[in-house]
Amino acid sequence: MFIRLFFWVGISPKYAVLPASAACPFEVLHRLFVLFGASPGFERAEVPALPGLWIFLAGIETILTVGEFPYHGFQFLKLEQIRSRKTALPWIAKARPYRPLIMKRRSFLKHSFLTSGALLTAQLLAEAQNTNLKISLAEWSLHRGIEEGRIDHLDFPRIARNDFGIDTVEYVNGLFGGKTKNFKDAGKDPVYLGELLKRSKDNGVTNHLIMIDEEGFLALPSDKERLQAVDNHKKWIDAAKFLGCKTVRLNLHGDGPSADKKTASIDSLSRLAEYAKPMDINIVVENHGSDSSNGQWLVGVMKGVNKPNVGLLPDFGNFCISHPWGSTQEACEKVYDRYNGVQEMLPYAKGVSAKTYDFDDAGEQPLMDYKKLLGIVKSSGFKGYIGVEFEGINQAEEEGIRKTVALIKKYW
Repeated sequence: MFIRLFFWVGISPKYAVLPASAACPFEVLHRLFVLFGASPGFERAEVPALPGLWIFLAGIETILTVGEFPYHGFQFLKLEQIRSRKTALPWIAKARPYRPLIMKRRSFLKHSFLTSGALLTAQLLAEAQNTNLKISLAEWSLHRGIEEGRIDHLDFPRIARNDFGIDTVEYVNGLFGGKTKNFKDAGKDPVYLGELLKRSKDNGVTNHLIMIDEEGFLALPSDKERLQAVDNHKKWIDAAKFLGCKTVRLNLHGDGPSADKKTASIDSLSRLAEYAKPMDINIVVENHGSDSSNGQWLVGVMKGVNKPNVGLLPDFGNFCISHPWGSTQEACEKVYDRYNGVQEMLPYAKGVSAKTYDFDDAGEQPLMDYKKLLGIVKSSGFKGYIGVEFEGINQAEEEGIRKTVALIKKYW
């Protein structure tokens, strides 16, 4: 459930209202404050700090996953019915007993909001003012459901928004097509991509990132195989552009000595960065096994590439150098210190993957100190998205997602 507040905007303490021609652009304020699961926060727009700016609360709409209950406790009157006000705006909301609810911009957040019969607490209001936290949902969190056919990949934007109150998503290329279409074909099918784009727009969801796997090794010293892998990745950069994504995530996998893999990785990333540059797409690398789970090795690669649209995606879990994908969910023979690794990667980070495994009874991560990890991220001044990525084995994916969100909010 979330609550959407509707606003009109006027100027001066004498209620001089903006002309009719200026009313429509302020419809963006409909999305100014959104309360997800009774947890309020800013969304996309802020009111400019104009002198004498007034905010007119026009209505409250409660939206549930099973239906809508619009405009609780408000009556909307046509302006000709309001004799005491003369204004060019076509409608104004009036709360009983027929007095407009008007607040000065600077005092707006100091007041409680009346929702569906409940008054928001001061604690939640303080949370609304914490605008630094931006949460996205990684599709891998639902990979079991998608791979088993219980969830359609095309429904992921709707599920993210309606079931979890998250309006920004990170796709996984291997889940495109679901059970009906090969993911590599789906990634270049304009009809399929068009349907995914439509559904994301219909649900008010931002497509932020695509994680690219299984398209060849970018850290191979062999140029023939590696350059083919570079070409294989390009269709996903094209798909990201089509969907409106800002970023694609790559892996630096390959065989051979670490130094040779580093050289190959720098060349591969440089080529893909040049391809993505005209599309304004970022290329990021996740710590994901072998040398790429070594924070210092990744930093060396970044310094070698040295391009503004190339960065890192530190993952809280993937610091097992001896594991092909870096997972530390099970015993690891050669592990890199995750806290040092995250700290080393953050100066190059264009996102953070808040990986979680199965939770304990206290709602904590027994294999990692989440308070410490989020403290490192927050103290670095990171301002990007923190992606929720539940990868537990024994717990339900939906439960794991909700617990991950709660854990992030607890320590942020």
